[in-house]
Amino acid sequence: MLPLKVRIAFIINLVINLFLVLMGRYRLSYDAYTHMLFADHYRNQWWSLWDVRWYAGFTVASYPPLVHQVIGLISHVVSIDSAYALVLLCVLSIYPLVIYRFARIFVSTVPASYACLASVVLPSIYLAAYIFGQLPTLTATLFSLSAAVCLDNFIRTGNIKNAVTGILLVGCTMSAHHATLLLLPFLALSVVLHNIVNLKPARLIPPVLSIRKIIYRSGQFIISAMFFGFMVVWPFWVWGFSQSMQTPIDHASRHNFFQDGTAALIFFWAIYGPLCLLIPYVILKLRDRHFFPFGISVLFLFTLGLGGTTPLPSLFFGKSWLWLTYDRFSYWASLLLLPFLGTFIIACQHHFARVISRRWLRTLSHRLAQILPLAILATVALADCLLPAVLPTQPAPINMKPITDFLSSGSNSQWRYVTFGFGDQFAYLNRITTATTIDGSYHTARELPELRWSGIGQIDTALWTPQGLKALPSILRKASELGVRWGFVNNIAYIPTLKSLGWFRKTTLINGVQVWENPAAGSPRLEQKPIENPFETFWWGCIPISVFLLTLICASILGFDLLGVRLIRGIQNILIGIFPVSISFWYFHQFTNVDLPRVYFIYNNALIFLSDIIAGLIVIAGLALHLFERKAIETKAHSPLGKIRFMTLAFFTSLVFLSIASIIWSLNRDFSVYVCIHLCFLLLVVQVLTQNQRAWVFASIGFCAALGLQILTGFWEVIAQNTQFLAPLKMKWPGILFVSQGGSSVVQRLDGTRWLRAYGTFPHPNILGVFLIPALASIVLLFIFSKNFRIGLLIIFSAGCTLLILTFSRSSWIGFSIFFVAVLLKRKYFPTRRLIFLAIAGLLTITLALLLFHDQLFVRVVNAPVATEEFSVKARNWLGEQSLIMILENPLLGTGVGAFVTALSRRAPIGYIVEPVHNVLFLIINELGLFGGLCAIGLALCLLWLYVKLQEPLPLLFLACSFGLFISSFFDHNLWTLAPSRILFAMILGFALSNQQNIRGFE
Repeated sequence: MLPLKVRIAFIINLVINLFLVLMGRYRLSYDAYTHMLFADHYRNQWWSLWDVRWYAGFTVASYPPLVHQVIGLISHVVSIDSAYALVLLCVLSIYPLVIYRFARIFVSTVPASYACLASVVLPSIYLAAYIFGQLPTLTATLFSLSAAVCLDNFIRTGNIKNAVTGILLVGCTMSAHHATLLLLPFLALSVVLHNIVNLKPARLIPPVLSIRKIIYRSGQFIISAMFFGFMVVWPFWVWGFSQSMQTPIDHASRHNFFQDGTAALIFFWAIYGPLCLLIPYVILKLRDRHFFPFGISVLFLFTLGLGGTTPLPSLFFGKSWLWLTYDRFSYWASLLLLPFLGTFIIACQHHFARVISRRWLRTLSHRLAQILPLAILATVALADCLLPAVLPTQPAPINMKPITDFLSSGSNSQWRYVTFGFGDQFAYLNRITTATTIDGSYHTARELPELRWSGIGQIDTALWTPQGLKALPSILRKASELGVRWGFVNNIAYIPTLKSLGWFRKTTLINGVQVWENPAAGSPRLEQKPIENPFETFWWGCIPISVFLLTLICASILGFDLLGVRLIRGIQNILIGIFPVSISFWYFHQFTNVDLPRVYFIYNNALIFLSDIIAGLIVIAGLALHLFERKAIETKAHSPLGKIRFMTLAFFTSLVFLSIASIIWSLNRDFSVYVCIHLCFLLLVVQVLTQNQRAWVFASIGFCAALGLQILTGFWEVIAQNTQFLAPLKMKWPGILFVSQGGSSVVQRLDGTRWLRAYGTFPHPNILGVFLIPALASIVLLFIFSKNFRIGLLIIFSAGCTLLILTFSRSSWIGFSIFFVAVLLKRKYFPTRRLIFLAIAGLLTITLALLLFHDQLFVRVVNAPVATEEFSVKARNWLGEQSLIMILENPLLGTGVGAFVTALSRRAPIGYIVEPVHNVLFLIINELGLFGGLCAIGLALCLLWLYVKLQEPLPLLFLACSFGLFISSFFDHNLWTLAPSRILFAMILGFALSNQQNIRGFE
């Protein structure tokens, strides 16, 4: 349990920051609105790296995304401003706890508790939060200190949990703020050298730990963390290494503090307060080997924080020192001084205890030693918070509505604009209007040469820079070419410059802002959006936020142990329940763009689907559980059934490795790489699901919900004979279809009338039919093993069977029949009476369907001589013939996984359809050769062998379902060619191979 002082510090800190946040003090900071604009970008354009609002367009990959993405996600519930405030409050509230954990590396519990209390009133934190607005820096520093704690624990204990969590925290650090990379080496060296210098076997677990082991563990952690941290935001580094140095912009933190009193006031005294008096104490403590490594790091950071006062920054960073700002080093040094402050307070108390004999005076001196430093820190922190009120750091708040109204009237927003004298709140205006500007508040990202060479940060704040207004004329002349027509003036000092350039005042708005017009403004030139790398946008949109979520998972497990394991297990089960619903919606992101003639893009482009993301989260949770769970799930690995399961996975794994090898000779290597990655992912899905013995409960409920959704949509489509009602969902598939529309999947009756088949929310009726097999199997499972809702389940089962018929998918009919026959053959392991009820319900449904749709069913069953059926038969026969020819031409190696359509497109005559052959076995042999076919057949035979041997009802049901999917795949291709269908099969296979013996899920 945390010490009382730490808990008190947490509560006080929460109350203080809650008050300041509710007062909106963060709005007076320099950078808050800048971060809100980035967050607004992710709120509206998550999958785009290009924003047009600043600098005539700039890439958001120039700033690590994590903090902005979190704010953007929360802003879907509350406003951007409130989301920023909420994240800021969460970050600041956690600081005392992290400071305590970090201080415990170097000092004992009592001084660490004092360090924690001091962090509540530390001036630098309030300055960074409410004056500078450096939320990403605050967040990244929090991650860095936590990573240092994990590194220390890993060195001392060798616990892999700490290593994984620490590496993830480094990834979060890099995802939150790039400059915090400069802090990590100091923390790592302090922790490693501290453990080496203070090596005491009695302190460590295990009892004996050598220097060699410390260095080995440190090297493992640091190398892994460096590689992982850089990879998480690799698009940022790709962008950064392509940049050239801009003309340095003056910043007061680089000034000599002896020559510039204002700079010293803001970037030294306001940051440290009385902490700077601890520097001599730190130097004295260097004599103690216990503090030597840590003290050296603190002094180095403190000296760097002095900026141009010492030559160290220019020596350490070379020419780049003129581009860095040094307040962040002072901020980090102030945090690292807190353990020394705790030690100093204890030392003072011990000194007073020795020299003061009277008890009451000694007690008073103890209290003063505790309270006085904290009181002085609190006074400086209060002064920092009140600084904007006493010495305004920004222009007075401006009512932006008249400006946005002006820009939105007529065609005014078609031209660009600039502001003069708004301060950093001009970023707020940039966010709430659709008009764009050539100015901006993150000058590192700008590409316009006139701005890069100007030596000023913003056009808006040029008045307060050493170059003053002299830099503006050349920029504003260029602005005319870029379509800058409007200037909003909040400071009359800019007016002479505008007049000299021919601008004239158009009007004065009711908020006092003058509107100036540039008569030389050319026609607005829309900057061409650069071609974005889809893989890069996918990585940027998925990986940083996923690493953050995974870090929260691992940290919760590390912090709460068994409670954390249960929490992650619960999250995984919920995700398993969501998965069947997610697979019903084929939302996707395309991150390749390959256009082959006559080939539908889904067959040769890498796509990430919603179901992939949900399955990925399931895998992440499963891997976390495998890593952290105390007690592994007991399985009879050496039993006969265990051997069969092992052989099944071995054939599946062989199929995956053969697919990987086929990349070498593939006709479409890029797509083959994508398919191989997905197959490897499927192997993880299978492995994770085999370890969750209760997953079937949640999966069955999810399939039941998804089936209900498909019944409602499918029936309505059949009644309305269109899918127009699905338009609000904005799905590419099935899209808006009508029975008379070309390309719609229909049944043509003998009299020539067309009947739209049921699509549900899927791209094709055949895919809906495949989905209905496991969905109906789940209803069978729930009906057999639950005591409640049987009548409702029976109704849903009957409606689902009706929908299966309305898909008019013959392969799905056969597949579901095989499933039910396989269940009946093992009926002695199931409640026979309930199976009979289901069989009767199914037969009644089929009889009713025959009466209502006998014409359509007759056409599909007997392949009646109608145009649609004849075309379908001819297309399938031709694809089968071409497949056999291609197998004979290349029987051993095949065309490479996923490359069948590429090979077919090279040989198919004009006018012939190019799509996968409608037989998965033929496809596998075509793409992976005869060895691939043997692996697929071996997988099927192992499942059949397992079915014969099994006596457990749950795996038997899923095995029967897998047989239905297998048989249906002999008449279609989606289980091999389409990612969601592949995951669906992997999920069923995982359940079939698990050792599920608990059938009391609903009793």
